[in-house]
Amino acid sequence: VGACKSWNDERGFGFLVDNETGEDLFIHRMHLVDCRGLVVGDQVTYDKEMDDRKQKYEARNCSGGSIPLAKSGVVKSWNEGKGFGFIVQDEDGEDLFVHRLQLAENPFLMVGDR
Repeated sequence: VGACKSWNDERGFGFLVDNETGEDLFIHRMHLVDCRGLVVGDQVTYDKEMDDRKQKYEARNCSGGSIPLAKSGVVKSWNEGKGFGFIVQDEDGEDLFVHRLQLAENPFLMVGDR
């Protein structure tokens, strides 16, 4: 169990602080389970796993964040080569960045998809 220490929503990552050890752990959006982002102070649960490339521990399978997962809208643009695009949200018409790694069922989108 830990708390969100920092979160950069544009870049999709941040840091948690472990409640028992005080250790800082990197967290990436692709390792969030039930939310799409964190807010500083969110109390979360996670698995602490070694990143073999960086030789540091990071948080994975993280749940308990405050920024809801579900949004709906229409794909405004999609760059297949780079694996990202933008969705116009039904709720407020604001553009929402989406990356292929965030797509649960189908990793491919086309303009006009809902």
